[in-house]
Amino acid sequence: MPPGLAKQLEKNGSLPPGLAKRNLPKDLESRLPKLKKGTHRVIIGNDVVLIEKGTEIILDILKDIVK
Repeated sequence: MPPGLAKQLEKNGSLPPGLAKRNLPKDLESRLPKLKKGTHRVIIGNDVVLIEKGTEIILDILKDIVK
């Protein structure tokens, strides 16, 4: 991910438009705690990001855990 986009990823911020994201593998998602309704997790670069559906507000970020 370009450094400029990486700097835009911060808690309580919103996802920049057009940012490439992908779903977590099902086996990983199944081992994590259940999500609150209206949220989902995605992989962006090397980070796992918890996002509010609809608003795309970033609720939490786990930095540098995907290799």
